Amino acid sequence: MSDLPSIGIVIATPGRSSLMRTLWSIAYQKEGVAEVLVVGDGYHHATSELCSAFQMLGWLPQVRYIATQKTRDWGHAQVNHGFKVVKGDYFVVQDDDDEFAPRAISEMRKLLGEFRTPHPLIGRIVN
Repeated sequence: MSDLPSIGIVIATPGRSSLMRTLWSIAYQKEGVAEVLVVGDGYHHATSELCSAFQMLGWLPQVRYIATQKTRDWGHAQVNHGFKVVKGDYFVVQDDDDEFAPRAISEMRKLLGEFRTPHPLIGRIVN
């Protein structure tokens, strides 16, 4: 699958513990993920430590945590900032309390690889 496009994942968070489940759902299917960018609404030490642990233990070596100035605007500023700096051919926005379904990332990459001309892919994968 290396000839398929890579995916950058942007996750805005106010520092909730539910982020761990979200990161696990990515760790199980990390092939083709260029980067997981967790963007904090303000700096949260626990979130930084969680991302570092996933990276250090090799569960998600491509995870990065950055923080913006606290805005309390439901993550919009964080997502917009993430769009500017996330690595990957395409990017996906994921909430910090949602999980990727099994094979979601590989299916997205497969669909994107089938397009002759790149088009945005907007949708929702539901069980």
